[in-house]
Amino acid sequence: MSKRTSSAKGINSSKKGLSGNRSADNKNSDPIGDGPTHQGQRSGNKSMKGKSHQASGAAISQEKGTSQSKTPRRKHASGKPKSGKDTACTNAPAFQQQQLTMEEIEAGLKSGRFIQGELRVNARDYKHSYLSHPDGGSDVLIEGLELRKPALSGDLVAVEIIKGFEQETEKPDSIKQLESVCQALDINTDKYVVASSLAGEGSDSETPDVIIEEDQTTMITPGTPKGSDVSVKDTSATSSSPQKKVHRMGKVVTVLKRKHNRICSGHIKKNKTGDRVLFSPNDSRVPRILVSRESCPQDFLKRPDDYKNVLYAARILDWPPGSMFAEGVLIREIGQDGQMDTMIEATLLENNVDTSDFSPNDLGSLTVNVPWQIPKTEIAKRRDFRSMCVFTIDPSTARDLDDALSIEELPDGTFDVGVHIADVTYFLHEETPLDGTAGKRATSVYLPNKVIPMLPRVLCEDLCSLNPDQDRLAFSVVWNISAEGQISKEWFGKSVIRSCVKLSYQHAQGFIDDPHKNWTAEELPPISSPFSVAQIKEKVLDLNKVAVNLRKKRKEDGALNLNQVKLSFNLDDKTGMPNGYHTHEQLDSNRLVEEFMLLANMAVAHKINRCLPEQAMLRRHPEPNSSMALELEKQSQILGVPLDFTNSGSLQKSLDDICREDLHSRGKLQVLLAMCSKPMQMAVYFCNGCLKDEMMYRHYALSVPLYTHFTSPIRRYADVLVHRALSAALGDTQMQLGKDKIQELADNCNVRKKAAKVVSDTCEELFFSAFVQEVGTVEGAAMVLSVLDHCVDVYFLNLGLTKRVYIDQLPLKVATYVDGKLILVWKKVEGVKEEMTQCLSIFTKIHCSITKGNYPLTWMATLQRPEEDDSVKSE
Repeated sequence: MSKRTSSAKGINSSKKGLSGNRSADNKNSDPIGDGPTHQGQRSGNKSMKGKSHQASGAAISQEKGTSQSKTPRRKHASGKPKSGKDTACTNAPAFQQQQLTMEEIEAGLKSGRFIQGELRVNARDYKHSYLSHPDGGSDVLIEGLELRKPALSGDLVAVEIIKGFEQETEKPDSIKQLESVCQALDINTDKYVVASSLAGEGSDSETPDVIIEEDQTTMITPGTPKGSDVSVKDTSATSSSPQKKVHRMGKVVTVLKRKHNRICSGHIKKNKTGDRVLFSPNDSRVPRILVSRESCPQDFLKRPDDYKNVLYAARILDWPPGSMFAEGVLIREIGQDGQMDTMIEATLLENNVDTSDFSPNDLGSLTVNVPWQIPKTEIAKRRDFRSMCVFTIDPSTARDLDDALSIEELPDGTFDVGVHIADVTYFLHEETPLDGTAGKRATSVYLPNKVIPMLPRVLCEDLCSLNPDQDRLAFSVVWNISAEGQISKEWFGKSVIRSCVKLSYQHAQGFIDDPHKNWTAEELPPISSPFSVAQIKEKVLDLNKVAVNLRKKRKEDGALNLNQVKLSFNLDDKTGMPNGYHTHEQLDSNRLVEEFMLLANMAVAHKINRCLPEQAMLRRHPEPNSSMALELEKQSQILGVPLDFTNSGSLQKSLDDICREDLHSRGKLQVLLAMCSKPMQMAVYFCNGCLKDEMMYRHYALSVPLYTHFTSPIRRYADVLVHRALSAALGDTQMQLGKDKIQELADNCNVRKKAAKVVSDTCEELFFSAFVQEVGTVEGAAMVLSVLDHCVDVYFLNLGLTKRVYIDQLPLKVATYVDGKLILVWKKVEGVKEEMTQCLSIFTKIHCSITKGNYPLTWMATLQRPEEDDSVKSE
């Protein structure tokens, strides 16, 4: 049999190259993934999945947007294949969408007849979609494909409530159930504490279920199909206080704005009927697509098996009413499924990340050449810091240095502290082709092995990078501040600086850990004259002294920190593939820089909001989803670790009360952080002129009234806009953009920031899967995050990753689900004389074997048999 041809009619098989290089670490992040992120590591909590909503009277746009949703491959979280996607969808009731005019839709939104928000499609059950309700109560369920057409996950939609009712549910007597089951198994019930699960069947962090099932006891025979599970309910036992649950269901009226880019990766398959070919997306949330035969390889129908492992990209053109299939076209062949480059390219394509080289037209926008010197006329316009001790603190591998620090002690014991940020706007002029490209990209995208930059390298790594011993243009903020963190005055302005040394976090940490050590010049990077090692050390220690008090004050004011474990990889120099991993440790030197970047962002936010009340780009973080927060608050009480969601400060105090030094307490804290991320909403950019209620400007996690992003203009376009606003606020320039245009750019920054996180998270999982595939098996200590009747969600303490672990293939005699607990009775095996009983509830510490999944570049986890000392325990 001859090999298949690689050409496909109508498909461009060429691949775009990836530019940029990897920076190894992050600089200062605020607690909600919202700080001045630095050097390629995402900041904050990685599993943050909350949503934000625009005002109901917002302008309606039909423009195409970009993908915002994480793209799970064709599997469950455990590596199990998804069910039902490649077979015909279940018949759904026909539903004819109303043909309403835009005037009628706008009127419906204003009157409250319709609500609007971002559609979330359940990755484990694509027929269920959700929308957060503006009242903060239970989500609105859109059940079935017909009721959500033509919307895709991430789209901004208008929804009409078609059903809403209160239902009383009687809670069975859980203790009696547990005693009955345990008596049958000859287990002492005193060893258990009943706790409810925080997650329902089919739910995930982006799609919380709104239909609450009755509590039940389920006996599971290992190896038996789930459809034949036997449910045992104690109908005689009733609760003294029945709970009322509000169930709301709705239908999509229209798509207000397409944020999903309608592009997906997947495979082509023969269609039994019709003259078109079936395209099966890897993302279960995207409908299957019918594509024309002409766009497929010429010999596909004759040799379909030759193409079963080939990954293609397709674009959805339409999703007709009454059809379970969308209509579309193949874009191109991506490559062989399961290859790292193919999977990364598919992820970038689905998330609309521009990986192309900057065009000659873009580069022609730059009016300077390398090497370049600052004109004397420009220096004369700026404050000159070149004689001061200014330096950078970054990861050792960083090449784009966009922030520097300085500190000078004054005779009265106070300090002049400066934050100096690269002046990108000097080179990036408004209304130029390069500015347009940067605005569309909106952010640099960081992968484990490379960076896809927002700006050309000549700016990122040369003209704008605050490289040591080179004159550079900057935007500076300087405060007169006491050692206790009290600010007496501040100054904003354009400047020129010359960094005297490029310190790494490890160098700065060395000064902090051992302040009395006499460092030699050989132990540090080159330091420019006239400064010495002793001076640099003294400056770092002074900065840290102030930063510690700033951080203490922020915490007292109610700041919340939800930072979790961050996984990083060691890469082979030749192959670029992972040969090891480690977790990122937040050092005091990281926190030092973080405090001053946060301080600069807050100071600039107040300045531009005051001077530009209609044209300032700010960043807000809404309060958590109230219904989800209330549910978690109740559940935490049952679990014995009460959380107080009254405000960000009370929540932080709750978490601090749980924190202990022992391993189990630290594990519980990590699990609680993961739980707390679920009700959190995402922080978003906005224009102050488009949001009249100033109470909505607040940043919940930071507990401050105003915040923005100013400190990373090399890799965030929002910061570029803020620099232009600050220049206008200082009277140096005029703001050229109106509030509507600024809001449009803010919306794109939000979309691109979220897409960049999806890409980074997905690629992190791909690299971890590649490592597991290479080593075979990884043993992982984990803690139970939630319990279902046939599986548990676990959090790997040393990875910062969450996985669903199924029990149906374990050597069990019986498995019993009782009110949020799984009681497993392990069979006798060689070397073990007796059966072993294990109880799994939230916070139970377990051990899992991590192996490669059922598909290439996926991984799965299997629960290990407990040790003798771990049996019959519920922690």
